[in-house]
Amino acid sequence: MVHSPTLTVMISAARKAARALVRDFGEVEQLQVSQKGPADFVTNADLKAEKTLIHELLHARPDYGVIAEESGVTHGVDTRHYWIIDPLDGTLNFMHGIPHFAISIGLVRAGDVVAGLLLRRTMQMLGFARKAGEAISGREKVEAQLRSGKIGVLITASDAAEDGKAKLQRLAQAVSPDMFYVTWLTAAELSLAFGRDNVIHAAITQGRLSDRFRHEAERLLGFRRKLG
Repeated sequence: MVHSPTLTVMISAARKAARALVRDFGEVEQLQVSQKGPADFVTNADLKAEKTLIHELLHARPDYGVIAEESGVTHGVDTRHYWIIDPLDGTLNFMHGIPHFAISIGLVRAGDVVAGLLLRRTMQMLGFARKAGEAISGREKVEAQLRSGKIGVLITASDAAEDGKAKLQRLAQAVSPDMFYVTWLTAAELSLAFGRDNVIHAAITQGRLSDRFRHEAERLLGFRRKLG
């Protein structure tokens, strides 16, 4: 998929921050936590992700300002543009090992939101399906479930190898010509939803969760297409 230059910058920054978040999520019990308030905690993962996001976004757009969840407001030379960053939206879920969290990035131009990378609802639906045992990942598991005819949604990372995408798509079409096929989530985004590294292929079994995920995934696709 071809993205606008701005969205490409945002996706690249989110991918780099997501890699560390996935690793830290796998070791969540070992994270050191500092208290900000009665019900508001920030983890090392949160701080590291924000640092990565700011570095990557300002490397691409050095004159822009930043409004970040943890470090606050930093003004840039260009006072019309500000990156809006929440590096770990869903901190409490993250801390308790619940895979319902997201990286949120927005770009404000003269007060108007002109671009956004907000995957929360799509990621939540995928996380719910995983927790309910209705979402699987891994090529062999996905192929086996496809052949059983139980898959409602097939998911392949947008940055997966083309031959791998084509093979699964052919199998899906042979089993169910109307299979809903999601190819616009990155491997980093899928890895966040599943709480482990390098998730390329995934699927959700037929049912209400797959229907709800499909609805949110279609909305996300429409949003990204609108951005160009």
